[in-house]
Amino acid sequence: MNEQEILIKFLEAKTSLDIEALVQGIREEFGDRIKTKPIGHDNNRGQIEVGTDPGKSIVERITNGIDAVLELEHNRHHGIPTCSNPREAASSWLGVPKKGLHVLSIAKRQELAKDIVVTVENGDGKHHRTVSIKDLGLGITADKISSTILSLGESNKLQKLYLAGAFGQGGSSTFANCKYSFICSRFNSESPQNNKVSFTIVFFEDLPADQYKHGHYVYLTLDNRLFEADVPLEIFNEGTLVRHYAYDLTNYGASFGPASMYGLLQRVLFDPVVPIYLEDKVHDFRRVIKGVRNALNGAIDEPEERGPAIRHSLPLFYVPIGEFGNIGIEYWVLEEVKGPKPIMAFVDNKRPILLTVNGQTHGEWSDNIIRNQLEIPFLRNRIIIHLDCNEISPIGKRNLFSSGREDTRKGEVSKLVEQELIKALDADDELKIINEEVKNLTLTKGDDETEKIIRGEIAKVLKIHGYSTTSISTAGEIGQSTSVSDEILLPIGKSHHNKISKKINIQDPPTFVNILANSPIEFYPEQRRYVRIETDAPTSYHNSEDFTKSKVNIILSGSDIKLAGSTSLKEGRMRIILDCMKTSSIGSIGDFIIEISRPGMISISNKISYKIVQRPESSPSKKSVSIPKMKFEPVNGPDDPNWELQEWPSGITMVASSSELSTELILYYSTVFPPYANAKRQFEKSNPVLATSFDTRYRIWLAVHSLLLDEDKKKSENPTGFEQWEQIERCRLATIASMIADKEVRLSMKESVQEIE
Repeated sequence: MNEQEILIKFLEAKTSLDIEALVQGIREEFGDRIKTKPIGHDNNRGQIEVGTDPGKSIVERITNGIDAVLELEHNRHHGIPTCSNPREAASSWLGVPKKGLHVLSIAKRQELAKDIVVTVENGDGKHHRTVSIKDLGLGITADKISSTILSLGESNKLQKLYLAGAFGQGGSSTFANCKYSFICSRFNSESPQNNKVSFTIVFFEDLPADQYKHGHYVYLTLDNRLFEADVPLEIFNEGTLVRHYAYDLTNYGASFGPASMYGLLQRVLFDPVVPIYLEDKVHDFRRVIKGVRNALNGAIDEPEERGPAIRHSLPLFYVPIGEFGNIGIEYWVLEEVKGPKPIMAFVDNKRPILLTVNGQTHGEWSDNIIRNQLEIPFLRNRIIIHLDCNEISPIGKRNLFSSGREDTRKGEVSKLVEQELIKALDADDELKIINEEVKNLTLTKGDDETEKIIRGEIAKVLKIHGYSTTSISTAGEIGQSTSVSDEILLPIGKSHHNKISKKINIQDPPTFVNILANSPIEFYPEQRRYVRIETDAPTSYHNSEDFTKSKVNIILSGSDIKLAGSTSLKEGRMRIILDCMKTSSIGSIGDFIIEISRPGMISISNKISYKIVQRPESSPSKKSVSIPKMKFEPVNGPDDPNWELQEWPSGITMVASSSELSTELILYYSTVFPPYANAKRQFEKSNPVLATSFDTRYRIWLAVHSLLLDEDKKKSENPTGFEQWEQIERCRLATIASMIADKEVRLSMKESVQEIE
């Protein structure tokens, strides 16, 4: 075999067995001329095997393809204009609007997507497919391959700001998830001597156990160089191909949805700077990957398709996070169209908060913020949140992201980002309105009198355990003062739910602008507040990214308050973000004026005063628990919709209850949990009244336990680990609660009999 024949055979190979036979034939043909070289360095296993998700490793390969396409355009345009990030490059050189791919037509997205194609073929079986990534980018010459695609940790992209590759180990992590990887590239050049196809095969090589602790990843060489072939473009055109044989797609075997390659690529390439094609030959379809963000913003793949039904959304806006730059925030609330978890069609419903750099997901946060820190727990399966990290400073990004895409680092930057997200969500009353609607649709009507009795009994039990108690009324007002974190800011003034839900008739020119806050607005030094604004001005009147291009003008008297940003103007509503300076003096006063210019007419405005007050002192630490309004929701087995909604395991002995707490405690309890079900069944046989009494007492103990667990959860440094422990703990307590409630009912019955006697 010559090298041209070898190349053709590699390109025709479909499975790892084909590759094994071909490699064996090459060794027999060339003998000692065939050698192996390690990827990067000898001890490379740790770096290559750093990733744990084969799907996210594939995205690193796709990132290389995107960079190759941008490199080619950079050369074609001679680097003009100078671009400081990939989105600018795609906009300047490929005509992709900076707002995103959703602005492009279907035909234009399809045309651009042809430059990068991901192909999934049957390969070795259901869980081990052949996965290829082919780009029509710049390509790589033979002398550069070892320092680029076959390297580890090289700095070849560090000063190329127009490329996406930065926060990751690179595509090398894919080597750990397959048996063989075929690397093939042709440099895009007019010079014939630079136009040969270079190729090799990568695999894991075992080393003698008596000399080495483990093996390493290597690639095949001929005469100490890469294989090269001079073949027509019809056989292999310009660009790079990386084909993985027996690639582990165990968790991505479905055709669509979160457990599919399509779902994975849409989620991780959340807002790609250029689209790509996914050609799934296993499930027989070819689709453009444009990213979840563009799908949520209305982009569709085919003319007959319909986009997702959006109930509410907030367009992207940026707020400063101190010395670390700015964080972008946007979110979408989906209508419930199919099933109880509509966001599963777009993201992992357990991790619906996505952090991106250059449009690619580098971190996914759990829904704990939605469930536990805000008053919108029923939106956790409806809301998708995007945190754009492009404007975070370089040091901020290093503090926030690890070298892989597995998770973000916990620290100062992640805490600041989380606090800003909480403030933004908490300032949106529309979310609370939708949450209440979903709750009312989800829950059954409870017995208010029974709930009142239970709350009283819970207070008694908690006092026995040394806790003072406060109560929360049905309106959510706390009976006694409770400590609230200074960082989690409540909306200014009273909630205007009736006003927020009322539609504003937009007019041009506008006729009014109102500040929805009580005067004076109180600030304490270093506090940030979101101020709600209503106006009938069209959306085009305000540019939240550049106030110099906006007809909305913010005037602040004095030096105590400064403008930190704003949301977009949408349907007559927006929020102005104001910061109180660290140096502000207590007692200082000033004015906040919002003015809207109307071409050829007098401006309209609204004015409100502000006052600098003392930072509230934190309440002394007390062992206290607030007793909220309660709702008890029986879940009647795995077929009950709430069983799936709560994500309970299928085994009835494995789960007893779960709860959600904001201003109201929603306690879901399994009516088929054996200790409870058996005891209640015995009472029902003898006396239905006793069965009701048993059920009430059982719920009392579950509610007490849920409130105490919530107190522990607030102090937990590992929410994910706490949730895993919590499920076991609830089962244990439910078993004890069944025994106690049973005994309480029987003792009560015995005492009643003695009184009669």
